[in-house]
Amino acid sequence: MSDLPPLRSLQVFEAVGRYVSIAEAARRLAISPAAVSQQVKLLEDALGLRLIEKDGRKIRLTQVGKKYHGSCSEAFESLRIASAEAKYKKKGNSLSISVLPSLLSTWLLPSINDWHRQNPGLDMRLEGSHAEPELGGNEIDFRITYSDRAREAENATELFRDCVFPVCSPTLLTQKMPLENPEDILQYPLLSIDWLPKFSSPPSWRDWFEYQQIVDRSINDSYRVYSLSAMAIQAAIKGQGFVLAQYAMVGQELEAGRLVAPFLKPLSLPSSYYFTWSNRVFDSAYCRQFHRWIIAQGKKQSDATEALFAASRE
Repeated sequence: MSDLPPLRSLQVFEAVGRYVSIAEAARRLAISPAAVSQQVKLLEDALGLRLIEKDGRKIRLTQVGKKYHGSCSEAFESLRIASAEAKYKKKGNSLSISVLPSLLSTWLLPSINDWHRQNPGLDMRLEGSHAEPELGGNEIDFRITYSDRAREAENATELFRDCVFPVCSPTLLTQKMPLENPEDILQYPLLSIDWLPKFSSPPSWRDWFEYQQIVDRSINDSYRVYSLSAMAIQAAIKGQGFVLAQYAMVGQELEAGRLVAPFLKPLSLPSSYYFTWSNRVFDSAYCRQFHRWIIAQGKKQSDATEALFAASRE
């Protein structure tokens, strides 16, 4: 005879403790509140303990209920992870990638479509997130992040180090006096990017002007500040001002003429982008192919950046 209480009762109690509500647990489990109460009573009878008590019209966990609920939650989370890993291993034709949102939309998405077309049997999941996934503990195979978030990863390699320089819409330049030197950019609205507190921010306008040996107390880094680089770039495309844009994020926009760079004077980011992965990925042929492909894409971006700096020095 098993010493474990009924699994259904444990599942219902875990939901009750998570939401601290009979009604909400019933809604989430798609059963009636009476059925929830019945399952909790069955569990209490099996254990010989009181797990919940009424607090006016609400409920709360008893002290022993809180401790028991913590153990139940950990057990169910372990089951969820084990189920996800089992499904992953069974499927074998899936690939999941977590990327910083702006880098995903401006750098990875434009190029990954061609690679995906060459692998028609692959199901791909792309997640744009600032949160660092626990590689190997869920369904995320790869992560592309910024340097200070890669230190805890078991497997990591530098992908590329980006740089920034001023860009704007060509329509913006028709509205004021022509630009003759970098200081003339101060005639225009300056769009700024601030990644804090998630990451150390990219170089500011003040940093860039100082790099050009231009010191001006009127430099306003706070005129309009964006938390996402992609948002600031879109604002620049719409003619709303100059932005210090990352080369990896505006290369195609420059080629298409949607953005222009009057002064190609790049300034490096303080850190690099890193590529990390879980130990299990090399069990999949698709993952092995993607690993080789993304490393090559990072090398291509690094070479382009080096060529940009070389051109700026001529």
